[in-house]
Amino acid sequence: MVGISDFWQQALVGALIIGAIVLDRIFAARQARQLIEARDEQ
Repeated sequence: MVGISDFWQQALVGALIIGAIVLDRIFAARQARQLIEARDEQ
C-alpha cells in the first residue's frame, strides 16, 4: 500500500485491534467503578 510489507500491515492492524480492546476494557472498568461509587453514596 505505502511501501510496507503485507506482514507489517497485518501486524499493525492486529496491534490496533488489541489496543482498542484493552482501552475498551479499561474504560468499562472505570465506568463500572464510578457507578458503584455513585450507588454507594446514596
